[in-house]
Amino acid sequence: MAYGRLDVFWPDGKFESYLLDSPSTSVGRSSGSTIVLDTETISRYHISLTADDSGTLELADMDSANGTFVDGVRLKNNETRILQGGEELQIGHLRMIYHRTDENPTLPMEAIDEDTQRFTREDLGFHMDVYGPEIAVPPGSHTSVELSIFNDSQEDKRFTVRVSGLPDGWARINRPELEIDGEDSAPVLINIKPLIHSDSRPGDYTMNIVVALKDAPDQRIEGQITVRILPYLGFGVALGSPEVTAYEPFRLHVHNQGSIGIPIYVMGRNKENTLRFVVRQPQMILAPGQRFVVQGEILPMRRRIFGPTREHSFDIMVRSRDDAAFLAAVPGKYIESAILPTWAVASLAVLALAVVILLSLAVFLLLQVTPNPQITAFNAANSPVVRGDTLTLNWDVTNAETLDLAINDEIIAADVDPDLGTIDIDTDTLNTALTGQFNIEMRAINDDKLLTSTVAVILEEPLVVEVFEVSPLTMARNVVGTLSGSWRVQGATETRVEGLSALGPVSVETSFGPEGSFEVSGLPTEPFTVILVAQDERDNTLTQSIDVTLIDPVCTTTVEDVELYTMPTTEANVISTLELGQALIIDAQSADGIWLRTQREGARAWGLRENLRCETSFEPANLFVDPETVPRPPETTPQVEATAETTPEPTR
Repeated sequence: MAYGRLDVFWPDGKFESYLLDSPSTSVGRSSGSTIVLDTETISRYHISLTADDSGTLELADMDSANGTFVDGVRLKNNETRILQGGEELQIGHLRMIYHRTDENPTLPMEAIDEDTQRFTREDLGFHMDVYGPEIAVPPGSHTSVELSIFNDSQEDKRFTVRVSGLPDGWARINRPELEIDGEDSAPVLINIKPLIHSDSRPGDYTMNIVVALKDAPDQRIEGQITVRILPYLGFGVALGSPEVTAYEPFRLHVHNQGSIGIPIYVMGRNKENTLRFVVRQPQMILAPGQRFVVQGEILPMRRRIFGPTREHSFDIMVRSRDDAAFLAAVPGKYIESAILPTWAVASLAVLALAVVILLSLAVFLLLQVTPNPQITAFNAANSPVVRGDTLTLNWDVTNAETLDLAINDEIIAADVDPDLGTIDIDTDTLNTALTGQFNIEMRAINDDKLLTSTVAVILEEPLVVEVFEVSPLTMARNVVGTLSGSWRVQGATETRVEGLSALGPVSVETSFGPEGSFEVSGLPTEPFTVILVAQDERDNTLTQSIDVTLIDPVCTTTVEDVELYTMPTTEANVISTLELGQALIIDAQSADGIWLRTQREGARAWGLRENLRCETSFEPANLFVDPETVPRPPETTPQVEATAETTPEPTR
């Protein structure tokens, strides 16, 4: 049986893989270790890997001198850690990655062509191939990107590898710096593992990979790949106190530990059906990372007058109201005390006869008169409420046979049982003309007796982005382009757009009503995001974003022996001569539009536009104009007119 695989990466680029087929494995530089690694940077017996009967693998540091690191966190001496798969281990100067092994039988399948992207610049003498990531991953899991760097020159070169675009701590490079012999290649592994945190936003992330010469960082190749992060779902619950007494509210702490909003429903359960639960806010939507305290009361179905204290077991249950429908239950005990203690029975025996007589008389009188309804409490548990959510009403009513609820004399709930104490109103069924604050009237009815009470409720319209469009979604780098957008947000009183500063100094209105549009022209140099921010009259905020990507302007030589000059003139020095059909990345033009600029061997190079055919993805006339090619006005030297001086004749 195999318990996993341990991949070991050495600083000089050597790679080794070990199959963990023993329930007990030790790693060190001693000959007594199961896996012997010949390096002075680790201890004789550095770590141990132990598997139990279920196949769970446990890592322990064996009191090593230099320590053991798991995903960048150092273990304490003799501390153990359960490995899930995908962890990056560091002992000495060795990096290792643990992979779990699936022992389940598999069926043969057809091989799938690898989706490898190649990024190259012929003028630099090296290129790279990128494969992956293979899968989309949720926080806590991992995937990897395989990078192959090819040294196309005959000289040995040292390279640096770095990545950007992902939050800190998500990506680890096993070889951030390496040396490659001439006409050779070397692999680099980028391990991607998003953190299990509510801030780990799901979606597509653009990861930028930069491979550069160590001694000349400007000579580099950049490549972009898309990493898809899946949402992480999870929430935690806990009771403030495991024991609750009569008329003492319970406090349930809920925490959305996931990376997306989650709707939940809170309810109580008692197997013996001896308890009644009143949850003040049973439904809500928790934002990622949000904590909330839900309060409610637990009451006995029938209150005892005499008797000892009794305990009732109950569960407060929280269910997610999404497709997953997670259910979490927190147990507790309800302590029920009788109205009068046991010893009070003997004390009341003396008065029993008198009480019976008085009660008989009182009952006779009560039977003759219908009591008036009494409304002790009537409130809304979650006002303000957004249309589409459930509005919860609570009450405490006595001496009533039935209840009616009405808005503007229109009955919304009839013949309600007063003993329920609560009711949920679906706000989608309310009149669409109702918005803002209005009153809900309760009518407590007992025979011909009527008592009313009202509660003020605020109903808010939800913020809904009906339209949000940005065009185009792809622009050319260093090329003046026009970007337009439009939006309409239901329920918003104010909207604004952010992120357009990436186009340079543009003039756009800073505030709009519920809908608006823009059209700006600018010079993009990096990918950017257009963000729509909407607010309603109660400062509820909704944001939505659209990413705008950039492509490099590319032109191809149309004739043989195209010469590139150090300046936009044929009198300048020639940097290089290009063959027919060679592609160039263009980043500027001359002021007269006759010359186009590229980068050649780390320096600016100019070629005649007439010898280049540019892709239709951009307009060369809109390229960035190199300010050094703009003619300057001639300097003028002030001229002074000479005047002839006359010498007066001497007086005779």
